[in-house]
Amino acid sequence: MSDVSAFNVCACEDQEIRNLLEAVWRDLNEERNRVVELENINEKLLLEITQLERTQKALIQSEMRCSTVLEAARDYIFIKDTELRYVDVNSALLEMLGQSRDMVIGKTFEEIKGIEVSPKVIDAERRVLSGQTVENEYSFMISGRRVNVSAIRTPLKNSSGHVIGLCGIARDITERREINKWVPEHLERYTSPVFRKVLEQLSLAAPSDSTILLLGESGVGKDYLARHVHERSNRSGAPFFAINCAALTPSLAESELFGYESGAFTGVRGKKRGLLELAEGGTLLLNEIGELSIPLQAKLLSFLDTMTFTRVGGEKEVAVNTRILAATNKDLEKDVKVGLFRPDLLFRLNVFPVIIPPLRERPEDLPVLVDEIVKSLAQKLGFSRIPPIEKSALIKMSRHEWPGNVRELTNALERALILSSGACIREADLGLIPVRECPHPVDGQTSELELVGEGESFPDTVKRLKRSIIQKSLEETGGNVTAAAKLLGITRDAMRHMMKTFGFQKSNFNASLRH
Repeated sequence: MSDVSAFNVCACEDQEIRNLLEAVWRDLNEERNRVVELENINEKLLLEITQLERTQKALIQSEMRCSTVLEAARDYIFIKDTELRYVDVNSALLEMLGQSRDMVIGKTFEEIKGIEVSPKVIDAERRVLSGQTVENEYSFMISGRRVNVSAIRTPLKNSSGHVIGLCGIARDITERREINKWVPEHLERYTSPVFRKVLEQLSLAAPSDSTILLLGESGVGKDYLARHVHERSNRSGAPFFAINCAALTPSLAESELFGYESGAFTGVRGKKRGLLELAEGGTLLLNEIGELSIPLQAKLLSFLDTMTFTRVGGEKEVAVNTRILAATNKDLEKDVKVGLFRPDLLFRLNVFPVIIPPLRERPEDLPVLVDEIVKSLAQKLGFSRIPPIEKSALIKMSRHEWPGNVRELTNALERALILSSGACIREADLGLIPVRECPHPVDGQTSELELVGEGESFPDTVKRLKRSIIQKSLEETGGNVTAAAKLLGITRDAMRHMMKTFGFQKSNFNASLRH
């Protein structure tokens, strides 16, 4: 082999070796890079594992803290799914229900043994599942015992913003409601036919959710009867609110009724729920509704049609389940004619109108009213006993027309109790200014009004005096019923009723006058 050939062979072998070495070197570099990359990945994994361990530990601690808080809470806390089945509850709720966790989880409220719940509660929870937070008071029966609670329910959402259930917190207010509960008076004691008819009408309308329009003079007790309706409805376990529309400016009345959102007014932070929301599940009385401004009348009409509204400064509609009662001493039909009241709102409110008679048309109820008011005021003023009433004071009250009705009677009796310092109530203590005097006796004769039987009860005294007044008014008007009614300041129908009550027949009375 020549030297040139040997050199070429050696050169080729050196190139192959060099290529081989380069390949090996590249492989070593790649392996080293992979090792470094793996080390970095391992370091990251270790860091993530450490963070996950810390997060898991924090979650466990947080769960333990939440569990401790939930179990220690005396409020009833629960979570429900979209079918309104319990997902989780705390011990306080289980204790109140008298059930084990296994007997509650996976069931709806009404499926739990021994529970009777109003459909209005279910309606409220379904509105929560639609995305609305609902705060209300309601009651339910459990093993024959009524429980009143105040609850707030809010929707539970997943990371995508879809509602997957609800969370609720409720507080037992049974004892508080018993203390603050308005107890209706013994209305069966009121014997006047005109008022008994009103009570019969209200008893028929109370169980329904229909709107009731209470009409009558100022002071006849429209707010009293509105509470009477509420307590006899299926909403009695829920709140009752009243608003005097005449006492508020239009802007204030709107915010009081419908609430407002943050920023609705200058300097206002945070939202406020209005009375329509506060009365959720219960009753709201709109007293003096004839004083509402026309724009507010339109917004109220919209609510009555849809049961939804928007807060002042808000855009989102709020749905509530609140019964509306309205009251006024104005002639709304007359206001409609002069453009002060919307006719469509009157049609909407006038579902079940009830006219409350003035006190002068129900004289038979005066003894009962005086008795109840004096007892109530004596307790309010801290008297140790119920003060007696002088007979002259009783006569004075029976003669008075009471243009301010029950409110005026209450004020007069409160004044008398204060002036008497808990002793006997005298005629002068009442401070009554007669509007029209009853017929006086003829000179030389003794008036039956001045002779009060000893030991005679207050109701018997008033009944006898009423009969004497009716008789003298008929004698003075020659038996003319219309003129006698006008003399006494009562309606012809009321006069006829009292004549029938006390046994006066027009024909017999006219015959006795001729003889």
